[in-house]
Amino acid sequence: MDVLFVGLSPELVRPASFPAHLATVRQGGHIPGDPWDAVFVRWNGESEGALAETLKQAAAVLRHGGLLGLVAQPPVPEDAGPLDELLRPFGDPREVNTADDGGLIVVVRNLAAGRQDLVGLRRCLSALSANVDRLEALTSDLSERAAGRRPIDGRSLKEMIGHLGDMDRDGYLACVRAILNNSELAETPVDLHSLLLERDHNGRPLAELVTRFRHFRYQSVDLISELAEDDWLRTGVSPDGRESTVADIVRTWARVEEERLIEVEQRLK
Repeated sequence: MDVLFVGLSPELVRPASFPAHLATVRQGGHIPGDPWDAVFVRWNGESEGALAETLKQAAAVLRHGGLLGLVAQPPVPEDAGPLDELLRPFGDPREVNTADDGGLIVVVRNLAAGRQDLVGLRRCLSALSANVDRLEALTSDLSERAAGRRPIDGRSLKEMIGHLGDMDRDGYLACVRAILNNSELAETPVDLHSLLLERDHNGRPLAELVTRFRHFRYQSVDLISELAEDDWLRTGVSPDGRESTVADIVRTWARVEEERLIEVEQRLK
């Protein structure tokens, strides 16, 4: 599971005090658009007003049904009541964990169905749309020879750009469409690596690959922009084989594509 700790040093977080199924979590930094499986926020005895915005932001980056927790470190309250009240608006049921020495209390709730950060999702869509101009700018002075050159044990830039189009049309968008249409594909992950091997992107003109990406992307953004709030919560299989909501698929799509474009930028340096 991917877990974000807010205001908590990893060495101070004792896994034995957390729910058993979180014992093997990894520490991570915030990645815009990335859905987390759980977010734990440090509680210092602040009022509800002081923590409200932090909890709202934490809920916005959680997967549908993810875990939102408050952690009280010394001096801890006599009971978990105040922490529980702060989390009550975000979902249920609650789970309380206390360290053996009483030095740590963790209160956890499952994020209630229907809580989605639509503003954050719109930002993901804006980023996906803007990546068209970004890719065109990156490749404007790139020669066919340079674009088709393969490094040892690596992909050519043409293959990397062609893969972006595959990820759009045959990966993330295909999964979203399958979920919306209740088709069988919603139960089957997409093997994007096999698609890359099957398609000879290196044998195609660079301009064609960039145009293909632009064509796919505009259609994808148009479709996703029209989704109703309930559509974002519908579930099916994402390209990585995980059971995910449409919202989580779009967030992951934005994050993964950002990573791929950074790889393209690094290759062009």
